[in-house]
Amino acid sequence: MTKRKLFAFTLLLILSLVLSGCFSQTRAASSEAVAEAEKSIVDTYKAVADAEEAGASIEAYTLLLNSAINLTDQVKIANKDMRYEEAEKLANQAADICNQIIKEAGEAREKAIQESCIKKITFMALALIAALPTTFCTYKARKWWRSRKEKENCGRGSN
Repeated sequence: MTKRKLFAFTLLLILSLVLSGCFSQTRAASSEAVAEAEKSIVDTYKAVADAEEAGASIEAYTLLLNSAINLTDQVKIANKDMRYEEAEKLANQAADICNQIIKEAGEAREKAIQESCIKKITFMALALIAALPTTFCTYKARKWWRSRKEKENCGRGSN
């Protein structure tokens, strides 16, 4: 009977070690996914802030970023409740959303910079176009004024 107890105890011990190893691997993978999701959120915030600074519209990105933050909060709750597979799945969803936002915000930033450059070039061209007639009219007006003064001075000099 003691051999059976020893065998059962050994089997239970081996089984618990195997399960705890699987459990710790799942927990480690979940923790890694959470860390990656949190890093993605920080990177996404920076990308959205850069896009806004460049003049891009960021309302849609802000909403998506908020949903990724909410998913990350759910990940923390799932980790706390030891639902590691669900936590890892949610963390991966949050990371995917963040990667999508980073890509789109980068494109929006580049587009905003390009539009800003086009606006500056257009403004400079319009300023130049407006300056040319103004300069020409000023030149003609001064020339007319000088000729008038010369005629006036000639008329006084002959008296």
